[in-house]
This record gives sequence, C-alpha cells and structure tokens, in this order.
Amino acid sequence: MSDLQTFRPIEGITFEGSSTNSNIIASMFMAAMICGPQIPADSYEPTTLIPTNSGTFNNFSDYSQYHLELFNRLDEISNLQENWNDNGAGQFNEDLILKAKEFITNLEFMSQYVSIFPTANDSLQIEAISSDDTYYEAEIFKDLIEIYSEKNDVELVNEEYNSITEAAIKYKNLYI
Repeated sequence: MSDLQTFRPIEGITFEGSSTNSNIIASMFMAAMICGPQIPADSYEPTTLIPTNSGTFNNFSDYSQYHLELFNRLDEISNLQENWNDNGAGQFNEDLILKAKEFITNLEFMSQYVSIFPTANDSLQIEAISSDDTYYEAEIFKDLIEIYSEKNDVELVNEEYNSITEAAIKYKNLYI
C-alpha cells in the first residue's frame, strides 16, 4: 500500500465499471460529506434551548464561548453552600439556575458583555456596562425578573417581567 493510500484511504474507493475521473469526483464528494460541517436540516428553525445544570446541552454548537463561560459560572454558583457570604445567604436552587441559563441563552450576541453574580436576596444578578457608560442589570428571582438601567445616575428603566423571553428581549433592546 502506498503512503497516499495510507493517509487518504477514501481515494482507494472504486466503483465497478467507472473511470478514474468519476472515482476522484466520488471520493471528493465522500470526503466533503464526512469532513464538512454537520448542519442539521432544521438548523435554520428558531429554537429555544435550555441547558441543564449538569453542563449537558441540547445542541452544543448553538452556544458561544461566552455562553459557556456564563453557564460555567452559574454551575459554580449552584455549588455555593449555605452561608456562602458569611451572612446567612442560602444555596441557589436548580430552578433559579436554569432560569438564568435560559435568560442568558436568549441574550445571543450580548452574552459576551455581561457578568453574573449571586446575591444575598436569593437572586442572580446579570450586569453589563456599554461603551457610553450606561449600566444594565437583570436581577433574576424565582418568580420574576427585574430589568434596570441607568446612565449618569439617572434611572432609564425599572421594570418587572414574568416571562424570561420578554425580559431578555427588553434587556437586549436596551443595549442595542
């Protein structure tokens, strides 16, 4: 067997009764199918994907590096023990962590600009500051999400949402 066949075995495929040119084309086609990006047929359909607390995702390719960093941060927060702040703060339940992950998932491109912190109010706080020094905050509680924004100590927005999607849309639209 030649070195070419050792490193490129697909070129050794032959089709009975076919010419060398058609074998090369068939080999290129096969290589493209095997090595090309794997794009599901429904990849252009909008989906809402909610990662689990275990770090397993429904479709890994849909999450950017920034999403993954935030999800890892949330996993760290979920491991905080009782009295994590030395002032009696409780542990964070899985439902709140999942709610925050869904909110972050809905932020899309904006995820690269936000930070997330635990609070002593049994909530998670997501913050961002734009290039014009506008401050954006989403505080995620068990039953609601508060969206707040200010610039130069002037309150721009202070609203509450029950819907994760609506809150994330509001948060994104403030930033744009």
